[in-house]
Amino acid sequence: MNDKQNIFNKIDEAIQLRPLELEPDLADLTDYPGVPNWHDYESKIWEIGEDIRQIHLSNNKLRRDTEINSWIADFCLDNRSKRGRQSFLSCLENVHAKGQAEKVALLVKDPYVDGQAISCLLKMRVPGYGNLIAFHLGNDTTWIKNLAKKYIERYGV
Repeated sequence: MNDKQNIFNKIDEAIQLRPLELEPDLADLTDYPGVPNWHDYESKIWEIGEDIRQIHLSNNKLRRDTEINSWIADFCLDNRSKRGRQSFLSCLENVHAKGQAEKVALLVKDPYVDGQAISCLLKMRVPGYGNLIAFHLGNDTTWIKNLAKKYIERYGV
């Protein structure tokens, strides 16, 4: 099986793991108030996304493949996978995936992947989303707030 088919199979595997409906968050992590524990399926989906990212990194042609990038972005739009989508978004953090910017921008206000979405838009080098990202200048999570500042400094509001 080639790498492209392997990626598509892994995306299908992740789709099978997500629940039929968005599940409520679990209780907070003991050491991190306000940060919920992960559902088992979130962790499994995250691992699949990391596997895809490693395949992506090992083959530059795959990062340029619009079909793969579109499949990954479409997968990320379904919030039932919650934080499991974070590693999938990491696959799109390059200029070759900028064709998916509109889809990624839809995730800027998704609390499970908002920081990863901003990071993607920065690494895709796409302007035009400052108004959407400005919302995060007041984010309580420092790294997300810093990404929002960086985006707005680079591209404006």
